[in-house]
Amino acid sequence: SFAYKIFPSLKFNSSLGNSFRAPSFTELYYCDPANKGDSLLKPEYAWGYESGIEFYNKRFIGSFCSFYRKTEDDIDWVKKEGETIWQAKNIARALFQGFETNIRLYPASWSSFNTGFTYLTIKTELPSGYISKYALRVPEFTFTAGFSIFSIFDLSCRLNKYYESEANQFYLNSRLKKSIRILSRHSMLFSFVIDNILDKKYEDYLNVPLPGRELKFKLNIKEI
Repeated sequence: SFAYKIFPSLKFNSSLGNSFRAPSFTELYYCDPANKGDSLLKPEYAWGYESGIEFYNKRFIGSFCSFYRKTEDDIDWVKKEGETIWQAKNIARALFQGFETNIRLYPASWSSFNTGFTYLTIKTELPSGYISKYALRVPEFTFTAGFSIFSIFDLSCRLNKYYESEANQFYLNSRLKKSIRILSRHSMLFSFVIDNILDKKYEDYLNVPLPGRELKFKLNIKEI
């Protein structure tokens, strides 16, 4: 990998890598009425490349990158249409390509705004009639946005559109946080978080529902 600063506020970066993942114990040996591992699984291998640019100054940070990843012998849980048992298999090749862009603005010293967009395409040699449970169930595009006021209140949202699916996912989250100094050597950080404000019901993986609305209260005291 390497990076080169073209101008004081503009940087180019690029990387190339080769990786592999050995099958896990679950993928090799797990067995229940709905899932069956395979002790003969081979490791999956991948080549990945990405390149992009970053621009930054006092009021603006922006980045754009494109990426490419080609995998061999992908490991996934699959089944044929009409079957009830998911089986761990090496499902041939897959090619992931796309781009990602992020922007963060600082209109004032007490506020910030950020937004991002990711687009992904998948080409695979999954045998005809097979259904993928995990590896190919990824967002085709993702849009994020959020703002922060006085570093106390944050509001963020995320929209996912999944590959080969009509289902969209829209999340709205908020966070209220405040740090207070107590005594002379300790500080207290209070935070109140609401995740999935709209209480939407989604599944990232088949038959694994995500939590609905969650309210969290945190109190941290530390020595400074």
